[in-house]
Amino acid sequence: MLVLLRRVYRDRKGAETLLEASHEGGLITLGHRNDQTLQLHDPQIAPRHLTIKPLSGGRFSLRAVGAASMQLDGVSVRTAVLSPGQKVELGAQELGVISAPAGFGGALQLTQIEQAQNFGPATHFQTRLDQTGLRMRANAWLLVLLAALLLGLPLAGFFNPALGGWLRANTPLLSDAVWSSGPLANAHHTLEIDVDCNGCHLKLFETTPDRGCLGCHEGQKGHVDVTVHAVPQLADAHCASCHKEHNEPAMLVREDTGLCVDCHRDLQQVATHQNGGSMAHPVLGFEPGRHPEFQLALLRFDAELKAWSTERVRPSADVVASESSNLKFPHDVHLDFKRVQVRAEDRALGCADCHSLLSDGEHFRPITMEANCRSCHGLGFDEEEPERQLPHAQVRAAVLALEEHYIRQFADTAKTIEVGQRNRRRPARVDVDPCPQGALACGRERAEIEAHNQFTRSGCVTCHEVSEHPERAVYERWQILPVRLVSDFYPQARFDHIAHLTRRDTRAEDDATCIGCHAADVSGASSDVLMPGIDGCVTCHGEQRGSQNVQLDCTGCHGFHLPAGTPMQAVGPSPHAASAATAGVEQ
Repeated sequence: MLVLLRRVYRDRKGAETLLEASHEGGLITLGHRNDQTLQLHDPQIAPRHLTIKPLSGGRFSLRAVGAASMQLDGVSVRTAVLSPGQKVELGAQELGVISAPAGFGGALQLTQIEQAQNFGPATHFQTRLDQTGLRMRANAWLLVLLAALLLGLPLAGFFNPALGGWLRANTPLLSDAVWSSGPLANAHHTLEIDVDCNGCHLKLFETTPDRGCLGCHEGQKGHVDVTVHAVPQLADAHCASCHKEHNEPAMLVREDTGLCVDCHRDLQQVATHQNGGSMAHPVLGFEPGRHPEFQLALLRFDAELKAWSTERVRPSADVVASESSNLKFPHDVHLDFKRVQVRAEDRALGCADCHSLLSDGEHFRPITMEANCRSCHGLGFDEEEPERQLPHAQVRAAVLALEEHYIRQFADTAKTIEVGQRNRRRPARVDVDPCPQGALACGRERAEIEAHNQFTRSGCVTCHEVSEHPERAVYERWQILPVRLVSDFYPQARFDHIAHLTRRDTRAEDDATCIGCHAADVSGASSDVLMPGIDGCVTCHGEQRGSQNVQLDCTGCHGFHLPAGTPMQAVGPSPHAASAATAGVEQ
């Protein structure tokens, strides 16, 4: 079950800051320990205070751990089942169940005051030996012997792998596990790493080298293609420079803006283009004037080569971006209740009726005729036989189907039709012969007329770009240009649609959330690019967190390891140095 976790921080002046995250899985934990799902810095909260289990109908089961408790309607309880609208008190915090937005099975809101000033090592932990009840002199020699034991045995286990393995399995306190500065990140809790420090630390008391990482992460892409860009600074960049293990709270990926801006503020000074091309625009942060306009990836069709290519376009006052999908589709018509309705439900067509989100939360399932269009747009051509449908986007097959249909009709003596008219059933008349040339010739002639109507007037041409070649045979006279829709307008960025469905100023059941960013309701042509630019993002996001701002760092949208990057290498002084040297020789 996907659960929305909303935290509301309220300072002493009443100002609120909102943070939201999603949790997928089973149990949710709450306490002041750093491994809790909801961590609270409050001296009244135990290290592991509550366990929370999602139930059906947006409800949650709460159970206190150990001697902990909670206040429900002024009564101290240890267990409770909360429905939407109910809440409990936990020290200076309130934990409540709220209505779940679309896409979530439940939602929790934790309202808390900023970290209490009386919480810290001096008040919440024992930091001096005399606080433990032990006498210093009486235990001094015991501690010295214990320290020697804790250092000597792990060291012996390092040089003797068999002894080291036995110590880790049977006496963890006397193995080299005690040297760890903190727990492993969840991603590294594997059998190979959990029980063997040497799997990453190839030399005693040294930082993990790149080859210690790439032994598992083989083929990991780097940041740039070194045959295109030369970046000397990357020669000194190692895996451990950015990915810090054994830290608390566990954070394997740097998220500070400096990770990107330190170089991207002036790429001309830190990198060169091997082929003489231009470098990327400077980036100083995520604010108007400090970040360039987003660059679109648009598809272009070459009619002569009959091939698609991708063009990168950065919209500006002088550059207007447009799509060329070869599809005719007015969004405004399809979203207008007066013109298009879902008849079974008596409502307007909505965004979600065609656009279905994939499990990655970013992309959508491809739009196809069969899945999204045929339920409204049939391919029938004969009102008397509506079940007869033309093949989709196949000119030759469509013409042959028309010929078969009309030859059969002209050969049917129970029907009387004329070559140049729409089909109508009439009583048989023996004194009239509407087809003196024979059923084959008349059927083909009538099929050609209907094909011309389908491809140039009111059929296929309604949605497709169709080119006509009158000099060709009827089976090749029309060409339907292939249709391809852009699947990712911003391939160098990430976007989480699920997180943005929880906007508090919209309702999930209407299209306001979608139209707030994509102005589809006023788009009358499929050439319109309905993707928001940076101005649409900075209205809600910024570099600093605030009451009206959601903080967004570079890594919120961008990654360091790019698909086009040269694979990281485990040999040499750094993953990039050897590749850069090779590229220099080739040049």
